[in-house]
Amino acid sequence: MDTLTIASRAEALRESEAQLAWRIYIQVSSELQEFLNTHLKDDFNLGLADYQLLLILAEAPGFRMRLGELADRMVFSRARLSYQVRQLVARGLIIRQLIASDGRGACAVLTASGLELFREVSRTHMRLVRQHFLRFVEPGDAAVLSRLFKNVAASLDAGAGETDSESKLLS
Repeated sequence: MDTLTIASRAEALRESEAQLAWRIYIQVSSELQEFLNTHLKDDFNLGLADYQLLLILAEAPGFRMRLGELADRMVFSRARLSYQVRQLVARGLIIRQLIASDGRGACAVLTASGLELFREVSRTHMRLVRQHFLRFVEPGDAAVLSRLFKNVAASLDAGAGETDSESKLLS
């Protein structure tokens, strides 16, 4: 067997392993998100997207963020974010506040009751994440996962074009 054949087989094996990893990722990440969403809704009447929005605001300076930036961080359309914000405003968890300096923009601000609920939900959320994800992360796995997802995020941010070899991985 010549070197080219061995290299071709090695490349095919890498691609099939990558395709399998992709399929497992899609399946398990969907299942995990649905699991977390169901538990948060059942226990707190708060979906995973609501939790993510509260988390972003809880980590933001002054517990506030411009709606456009919040939509970008949530990877939501402006319309979807507007709906999400209305729902959380109606529950008293956040307020929508006009930005006086520009007269047009608005920000979402986490309320005291929103912060209190977020802290309560966070304990359950982290318990579930530890139980169903973190306990399976072995030494070295976190660094590999972080590098992988940072590379994917950078590629998406850059709007990288798809190549033939990349399209094979997605099929």
